Amino acid sequence: MTGEYHGRLFTKYLPGYPSVLAVSLALFGTAVPALGIIAGGWVVSTYAAGLQLLGSRRTALLAAGLVALSPIAIVQSALYLSYTLSSALIFTGVATLLMRLSTGRRRWSVVAGVLFGAALLTRTFDVFVAGLPLVLLLAGRFRHEARRLARAVGWSAVGALPLVVLLLAYNAAVTGSPVRMPLPAVEPLDTFGFGLRRIMPGDPLTPYHGRRAVLATAHNLALVPKWSAGGLLLALLAILGAVLVRRRLETLFLLAVVLAFPACYFFFWGSYITSQGIGQVIGPFYYTTAFVPLAMLAAQGLVAIADAVPRRTAIPALAAVAAVAVVLTTLNMKPLQQFHAEKRRNQDRLLALIPPRAQLRTPAVVLVQMPYGSRYVGVSQPYLDNDPRLRNPVLFAASRAAGDNHLPDESGGRALYVLRPSQTSASDVFGARGAGAFAPLSVVGGSRLRVTVEGWTSKPGSCLTGYVNWGREKWRTELTCASRPGQVYRKDLEVGPVGELPLPSPGQDVLLTIGVGERPAGSKSEDLSDARVSLGVRPGAPPRAVALTPGEPWRFLHFPASSAWVNTDVSENIAYQITPG
Repeated sequence: MTGEYHGRLFTKYLPGYPSVLAVSLALFGTAVPALGIIAGGWVVSTYAAGLQLLGSRRTALLAAGLVALSPIAIVQSALYLSYTLSSALIFTGVATLLMRLSTGRRRWSVVAGVLFGAALLTRTFDVFVAGLPLVLLLAGRFRHEARRLARAVGWSAVGALPLVVLLLAYNAAVTGSPVRMPLPAVEPLDTFGFGLRRIMPGDPLTPYHGRRAVLATAHNLALVPKWSAGGLLLALLAILGAVLVRRRLETLFLLAVVLAFPACYFFFWGSYITSQGIGQVIGPFYYTTAFVPLAMLAAQGLVAIADAVPRRTAIPALAAVAAVAVVLTTLNMKPLQQFHAEKRRNQDRLLALIPPRAQLRTPAVVLVQMPYGSRYVGVSQPYLDNDPRLRNPVLFAASRAAGDNHLPDESGGRALYVLRPSQTSASDVFGARGAGAFAPLSVVGGSRLRVTVEGWTSKPGSCLTGYVNWGREKWRTELTCASRPGQVYRKDLEVGPVGELPLPSPGQDVLLTIGVGERPAGSKSEDLSDARVSLGVRPGAPPRAVALTPGEPWRFLHFPASSAWVNTDVSENIAYQITPG
């Protein structure tokens, strides 16, 4: 997801996480090792922070184990997401800062500052969410050692300063202002607060308001036990750990961090997006950092149980708790396994639609019809990836709907194809046997265009109507009201300065809809079959129209209880052709 500044593209996310991937690429030739290192670092950071906060190796080791075995750690260790890296940096910073205060060694303060600075370069907001409880913890824990605390914080600031300067310099380089972050620079509506929100310019707008915030937060909180090791049992152990050790400042700190993330992200519209399905797949990822203190509280509860029972029954009791935790975790993961198995089947099916490279005219660009108007192929089809330098023999590009006609000008002479993942066949309108279609694309251009519409039906006596339109410009004519099976009814029209339809204005892109409506004898309902073709007009004397065919096929069908548009093949109902006029 990128923006543009002075002719250069920049990612809307901060450079901390990409830098780690770049180092992995430089050292190993792949970014995959970075995923494992980050996941391992997250577990180690939990142990280190737990040791400094709780003062018990046993409790810290249990907390690290709970994080390592949690579904969110397992799943995110295979995803290119920055949440675990940010959390690892924050809690390693907490551990080193507390180590400095307990040992008096200055270098640990500087290291803590570097870690917090790196976290600012990864997920700035999360540092502030966890930072406020940390400030309160330090103020309470070292309230009688203000000078010592001030020296530690001062040296931490020295360690963080170069990375803060780097963050400001990065912002200035990519957005033009040191204090303007890349994310709002790309899309100002991708921000906190209520109102209309979206991820990228051109994406559909999503209203975000108080009611949605409440429902989204409740949904995401309900996901937390499912994505924890032991499921609901871990949540109960965390409550027990918080209640039994409630008077310790460290326990209050852990509770504050756990609660701060859902409280702060309540005001971010991304919480609503998470609640709409993606959270079921990769977890409540905005709360990732909160899983660490939650695991520490649960570890406190588990240790409290072990200490409360006689030693001879402690091991069987802990074994029983572990067995229940494994069962609950497995049950929580089962729907996720089924989802990913179905996702893999769909992936294999779509990849099978693309002919082998030897059967394609290469180099080529495959236009991918995207759901919900997304501008990025990787959002729904991450396996259709491109080389960063766009040197692949076959590149994949997200459809821009009406703007697709610009692809021939931008593709450097590559052959053009289209992949429509959601299109069903005429004999299986609702995709019971799977969906997807692949076809070559053709470019038609001229100062005027001739459109031929053909329709037919298997039902005698039906009324057939041909129509072509774009925007508010509409053309419609009766083909027949006494149809005979097997008979093809045809009509030609011109789109141009003196044709039945005018051309759009120069520089304008539209969807040219070409279709046929069928109304069976005695019926008041009309089924529509049409194709939506990207049409643009290039400025010039005269202006030149450019169309990209075939268009996306749709049918409007009537059912006993409703009617709906369906993205399905229409070749059994209509045929059309666009030629230079």
